[in-house]
Amino acid sequence: MSERFLRDLELVPIQVVPFDYVLRSILPPLRSGIDIKSIRSSLTASRTLTEDGQWAAFPVTPRNDGREEQAVFEGLQPVFTAIIEEARKTAERSPTVHLVKNPTKNNSSRPDAYLLMEDKKSVQSQSGDSQDSWDDIAVSLEFKKDKSRSERINNDQKLIWSLHHIMHNDPCRRSTFGVTIEDTEVRLWFTCRSVTVVAEAFDFVTDPDELIHLVCALAFADEEELGWDPTIQRVLVEGETRYDITFQEKEESPAVYRTIAIISDFGADAMMGKGTRVFKAYLKSRQGKAVSAPVEHVVIKDSWRDPDREREDQILQQVLEDVRTTQGADAAEDARKYFLTVLRGEDISINGRTDDTLCLLHGETVPDGCPWREVLLDRNSSRRPHVSSVGDMPDSPFRGVTPAPGSGMIQNKQHFRLVFDEVCQPIFEFKSLHDVLKTLLHAVAGLKYMHTAGWVHRDISVGNVLRHGDQGLITDLEYAKPEGSLKAVVRRRERVSEVQPLPWGKNIPLALALKLALCPIRP
Repeated sequence: MSERFLRDLELVPIQVVPFDYVLRSILPPLRSGIDIKSIRSSLTASRTLTEDGQWAAFPVTPRNDGREEQAVFEGLQPVFTAIIEEARKTAERSPTVHLVKNPTKNNSSRPDAYLLMEDKKSVQSQSGDSQDSWDDIAVSLEFKKDKSRSERINNDQKLIWSLHHIMHNDPCRRSTFGVTIEDTEVRLWFTCRSVTVVAEAFDFVTDPDELIHLVCALAFADEEELGWDPTIQRVLVEGETRYDITFQEKEESPAVYRTIAIISDFGADAMMGKGTRVFKAYLKSRQGKAVSAPVEHVVIKDSWRDPDREREDQILQQVLEDVRTTQGADAAEDARKYFLTVLRGEDISINGRTDDTLCLLHGETVPDGCPWREVLLDRNSSRRPHVSSVGDMPDSPFRGVTPAPGSGMIQNKQHFRLVFDEVCQPIFEFKSLHDVLKTLLHAVAGLKYMHTAGWVHRDISVGNVLRHGDQGLITDLEYAKPEGSLKAVVRRRERVSEVQPLPWGKNIPLALALKLALCPIRP
């Protein structure tokens, strides 16, 4: 690998966690009845393992095997199959996944191998594509015969690409796993909206018990343990992929919304972070009964917030209450029209537990003092155009969320959804300067109500000013804080004290007006 090529890559540190931490906090727990020692004994009796504990499918180490890479690692198939079959005898359940080797060596759109869901999560391909779907891949595997630096870098790149592809492209995923193998060294990877980690390597030739545990934990895991979200299901409607999203509300009255289109998935471009997706949708059923009323379109926001922040609907309610207290009931009623109308807001719950990244890590954070693995990433890490709310596209799955080496602390994220009544148009899509300025005036009026009530928005931008009909609206209040809050970092340019009189006789915060009014207007 040339030095010039290496300079074109982005260097990202990823924490290397102990394998015992992986067993305790990342891998799904072993199912009742599965005993590693018993399985190893049975594998030895069936000669899958030799008497000296070597895998019969790997009589020599991969780097000393003269065959091509694909042929060498064909040995994984009988090993995985034998482990799963032995575990099945005592697990009292069928495996969730099975191993598939990529049949086409030059097919770079799939991993070298993968664990594929037995119960398909994908919908039927309309193109007649017979390839396995990414929507069904639970664990991505990449392998190399050699463990040189260049081969390790190549493996890392491909594995990260697969993890990123899954986390960005599949709204049904909360997390995903990966495995890299260089020669005999096996590493498990895990990513969710809070953290991406790689485990310390183990040698699958000299430590067969570790491989048996890894395969059994993944092969018999529930789909939720493998990263799927049971509250959102992929469906096929008139040849198009849609999603049915369930709002649990009260358990006896779930509401199901069916999406029509993805408005924005720019926020999900990084593997870690808020992972925000915005859908256009309609109410399909409630309390198990189809809704017969005329279809009314709404907007669903699916995102992950810091757990010390309240949801946007809760913040808006507090803002309007403070407007009522400081400026009266009529002002509060008038202020409401400058903000999106929230029909539903809900923190996601899965199997009776709050869906957050700490739950995905079995309640444990990453240990302090872990070393770092420097991963060189291709800057063009994704191959699909993304739907952006502001027109910019990140060039890295880690953009803006790369951790600084040092502490093992991670920022937990909590999963939530909101349903908004208004289907809006972002200001950057406007073709008329008159519409831009009118929308800005409405946004400024809403900000003025906030400021007078003692609140600052803290995230006002082109993407957070929308228009519905003739009404300008402010959105994304999740960073809003009371001005007196010790946690608020007040952006002085938003304060009412900066309001300047402009020629058309309205008061507009000058910095805001310039920033938004001069944004590119598409022809």
